[in-house]
Amino acid sequence: MNTPPTIREFGPVSTSSVAAVSIRSQKRWRSDTEPASQGFVQQFGERPPQSMESVAAGRWKTFMPRRVIGSGFPSGSCVEKGRPESGRQAKFARREKGKTVLTGLRTGRGPIPHHPRRRLQRMSAYEAGVPRAALCVITGYGKEVGEPLAASTDVDMLSFTGSTATGNRLAQTPRPFPQRLSLELGGKGATIVFADADLDDAVDGALAGFCINQGQVCTAGTRLLLESSIADTFLDRLGTKVAALSVGDPRSGADLGPLISPEHADHVRSFIDQARHAGARIIPEADPTDGLPSAYVAPAVITGLDHTRAVFQQEIFGPVLAVTTFDTADEAIALANGTTYGLANGVWTADIKRALTVSRRLKSGIVWVNSVLSSPFPLPFGGSRASGFGREKGAEGVSEFTQLKMITVELADRERSFPELG
Repeated sequence: MNTPPTIREFGPVSTSSVAAVSIRSQKRWRSDTEPASQGFVQQFGERPPQSMESVAAGRWKTFMPRRVIGSGFPSGSCVEKGRPESGRQAKFARREKGKTVLTGLRTGRGPIPHHPRRRLQRMSAYEAGVPRAALCVITGYGKEVGEPLAASTDVDMLSFTGSTATGNRLAQTPRPFPQRLSLELGGKGATIVFADADLDDAVDGALAGFCINQGQVCTAGTRLLLESSIADTFLDRLGTKVAALSVGDPRSGADLGPLISPEHADHVRSFIDQARHAGARIIPEADPTDGLPSAYVAPAVITGLDHTRAVFQQEIFGPVLAVTTFDTADEAIALANGTTYGLANGVWTADIKRALTVSRRLKSGIVWVNSVLSSPFPLPFGGSRASGFGREKGAEGVSEFTQLKMITVELADRERSFPELG
């Protein structure tokens, strides 16, 4: 008799498949995305059942269970959509799927048009014992499939990871009744580096912040705010490291692979061209993508522009870093908060008091201190403002997929709590 595999035993898909959908180099995929995405499902599935119910002491025996969304049904239903440009969808998909494993929510998933193979492969989870009614994949483009699903009375909760524009449309979609909505949208993260920071670590952090996954990460640090006294030294070190990065076929071990599509690569290059025409300095000056297909974009560090320019204000979703300077902490905070986004920012300093003071004043759901792109499982992940609302991971992430219910039981030896009429 064959024993069904566990979720963890499925392992990664072939690296030829990974390269075909332009995710990242093999070494990054093997060491980061695939193990982490498996871990999300495993850890959500192993959460103790007590986390779903609590009892409050008092005059009554009061139960406050969290049930899955869908009043009157043994389980609710949820539709999840992913962003077309994203290359970290395996991690996001399993993070969301993990919460439905815990809550028992029936889930419909929408694979992203440029990149459907991995999500379709997730249907093999049935072989690990996932009930067939619990998970389905619905293929199609947003206009034909996503919008009708978002407005359907059969959907109790909608979880969307994608652009702010699409998130706004989903939030404004007319519905016959209020529907739970969780939006993980775009970002324009700022990396703030003070003069007392460990510059070696901060340079490596800034590099990873905008180059990991070719910059196709919602929490990417695509703005760099440097204290004026260290700006030249920092940029020299960063420019040397950027110039040393290899761009090419990820199956050959290149540091950066192609973007999700040639069309998106053109979109990213348009911001670099706009900056160049506005008089910006582009680091490095040489373009290592000559001779490569059009989906490849070389990392670009842009200096010499005002922070009101598009490269500072708009999510580009590519390996583009806009740099400016500051002289005081107040100025750095104002610059970091000077966009409509509010997902993730980073602070590099040796002064923990300053780090915490600045962190509290940053308008973002996530702040990294002397680190970058860290997202531990127990901690809530999410943003505010144009970056959406709701949380993923941790107890708060589970709560997004549940509905609180209060049940009070009158104890026999207690005086009645309600008035007697007549």
